[in-house]
Amino acid sequence: MNTTHPYEPRVQAVVSALADALDRGGELPDLGELAARAHFSPFHFHRLWRALTGETVGATVLRLRLLRAVDLLADESRAVTDIALAVGFGSSQAFARVVREQLDTTPTALREADAREEARARIESRRPRATAAPCQVEVVSLSPFRALLQRAVGGEDAVALAYGALFEYAASAGLLERIDGLWGIDWDDRRDVDEAECRADCLVAIGGDAFSPSGESASGDVSLARLDGGRYARVRVVGSFRGIEPAIDAVLAAWLPGSGEALREAPVLLNYLDDPETTPEAALRTDVHVPLAMAYAQWTRVD
Repeated sequence: MNTTHPYEPRVQAVVSALADALDRGGELPDLGELAARAHFSPFHFHRLWRALTGETVGATVLRLRLLRAVDLLADESRAVTDIALAVGFGSSQAFARVVREQLDTTPTALREADAREEARARIESRRPRATAAPCQVEVVSLSPFRALLQRAVGGEDAVALAYGALFEYAASAGLLERIDGLWGIDWDDRRDVDEAECRADCLVAIGGDAFSPSGESASGDVSLARLDGGRYARVRVVGSFRGIEPAIDAVLAAWLPGSGEALREAPVLLNYLDDPETTPEAALRTDVHVPLAMAYAQWTRVD
């Protein structure tokens, strides 16, 4: 990560908190404490961390654990099991397995000074770098809207089946003419979570006043939802859906720090403008909406 990035001190505050805890052999700070140290919203902390550092929080913790373990292995009076437990591994076997997978060596071999130096260099060389490029962002306001919702767990096939079920329900309820757009919420980053476990809320917006508030059952796995709207940073992705996560990274890492804006504790909304069954992948358009806090001028002062 470029050290001139305005969020660099926040990132370093988190890294220091984790490293200090490992040095003391204490419990690692929880997500809420880490977010507070970085002055980030806990709701968006994982996305922000991924965008700013190029790795997950878990990957950062593993890297720091390995670096601390390498240092401790210099003390030959300490048993490998003691070191493994001190840096947060459940057993010496678990520690040895990670050392083999990550460094292609053994804890015993790392007793040698040259091996430790090589291991440190290898750990740092494998650290990813954030590569979020500048993007064209516009700040927009969305009005609240109601939608049919179905949760999908899995890859694109599971998502397609969920939208199919939503359209079937809309047809049976006489709502096809009132469909006002296709939306989605990806709760997991598909770069870091196994596709079979990725959760997505599929949404078909329906115009008019036919629905009750969020949570009321519609039919089977289909439920009724109310999206509150508000201010968003919007960026358009053209092409594969695989470009969505990098676009979110770009908003969070390249645009947000200098924008004067702050995030709101609400999910990122995806507005799918084209049907992937009839539109070539290269021409698909998706508008990504990153939630922003209310502008100062919109607050009403109460004396």
